[in-house]
Amino acid sequence: MRSPGVWPNCPIPMTGSSQTVRKGMALFPDPYPRDRQIRLDFMAGQDEDFDNSLHDLTYEVDDGEMSRAMIRIAREADVLPR
Repeated sequence: MRSPGVWPNCPIPMTGSSQTVRKGMALFPDPYPRDRQIRLDFMAGQDEDFDNSLHDLTYEVDDGEMSRAMIRIAREADVLPR
């Protein structure tokens, strides 16, 4: 069952993860930079506290939900190695 998260059309369920994604996005300038290179440039200028804050959020979403969804999507697309 899929719950609308940050991205309503996302094929990966974002039930418990959406709040964590919002926390991570809040660490960046407002409005959130959609361009990856802009985010990387911003992160390069941050300190260890920023890195730790972003890293700590990983554990909030590392419940296996993302891995299971990615494997399911890969199976459906028939791109898993055999």
